[in-house]
Amino acid sequence: MRRTLVIIYQWDPFGEKMGGIERFTRGLIEHAPDDFEIEFIGITSNAQSRPVGKWMEGFVGKKEISFLPVMYEKDEGLKKTIPLSLRFAAALLFSRIEMRSKVLFFNKIENCSPFLLTKAAKIAVIHSDIERQLIKGKSEVAWREFPLLYYWFENIAFRYLDRIFVINKETLRYCETRYKNMKYKFKHISTWVDTDIFHPSLEGKTEIKKITGKRFGIPAGFAWILFVGRLQEVKAPLRLIEAFDIYLKRNDKTILIMAGEGNMRQEVEKAIGRLSLKDKVFLVGNIPVFELAGLYQSADVLVLTSNSEAMPMSVLEALGSGLPVVSTNVGEVSAVVKNGITGEVIESFEAEDIAAGIDKVLSKPNIYTVSNCLNSVKGLTPQYILKTLYDTMRALNHG
Repeated sequence: MRRTLVIIYQWDPFGEKMGGIERFTRGLIEHAPDDFEIEFIGITSNAQSRPVGKWMEGFVGKKEISFLPVMYEKDEGLKKTIPLSLRFAAALLFSRIEMRSKVLFFNKIENCSPFLLTKAAKIAVIHSDIERQLIKGKSEVAWREFPLLYYWFENIAFRYLDRIFVINKETLRYCETRYKNMKYKFKHISTWVDTDIFHPSLEGKTEIKKITGKRFGIPAGFAWILFVGRLQEVKAPLRLIEAFDIYLKRNDKTILIMAGEGNMRQEVEKAIGRLSLKDKVFLVGNIPVFELAGLYQSADVLVLTSNSEAMPMSVLEALGSGLPVVSTNVGEVSAVVKNGITGEVIESFEAEDIAAGIDKVLSKPNIYTVSNCLNSVKGLTPQYILKTLYDTMRALNHG
């Protein structure tokens, strides 16, 4: 029996943005079973190539999808006064797309609002730590200014969703406690690492660092600290800059590479200038997945300084590439990042402590081995993780 999975998310699958949720969604598409046809309703970042309101066919990896953009957004990574999720929901409401008898999939519960009464199976994944994202000053999410409004909307949305998969176990406990009468709807799901893309270099660290360095204009004869994430408050990029500056005083044969874009780009550039780090910090922006894989293979440590996470795919991708991780203790990171084995989990959010963690990893690379890193993510493949998700879709859309 052929089924139609409709992924509804405020993203251009043929554009440049490639954050954690985007890579999750890409994996969901690429590893879809043969009995599922994929439709994607999203936004376009290039209205000439992918005009608003017109269906088009294209490939995500080897999987062909039908794509319908309902609005244009030039830069998906920049936050505006009216949140993209709200503008996208309004565009969806006016699009009047036929959804009956399909399986609807949402990465944000805001995106489901126009379809709550639609007679279709509805599944959502919660990628965030709900309670932490509502804390002012620790999140870029607009809901932090209106937490009571969020709880009201969440209560309505959860009633109409058939299943809700949750990445962060603390958020799962929150959902099961707050919605005891809907407990059956909630299920934990992990993120994963696609080892076909993210794996140690066959050429070896030295050689791949030369190749990657030439591609981005980064000197190869240094230790590379890598950051992968949005330049937004929740990722705390200024804390990263501060930690790097502290560590640099201990070892100046080090550079920082930051992959990602966001509203804080100018603040990050100002901090780099203020600390005289312009020749030490490389902002490479949003880059394609295969180039990101090259950075993981070339770097010496991944650093995550976030205020809040669920299970960031960057951590799993780094470990799957044999790269140790230094991270604040957020979300499910401690399940795979083990102190003295695959990296260091920093209990505080202090830049000095993060710098000390970086020092531990870079000063003793023989401890944080490639094999340790690979073993920590063994089994966390998209084929294994997504089986439960697709089995649930089949059960809800039994026809």
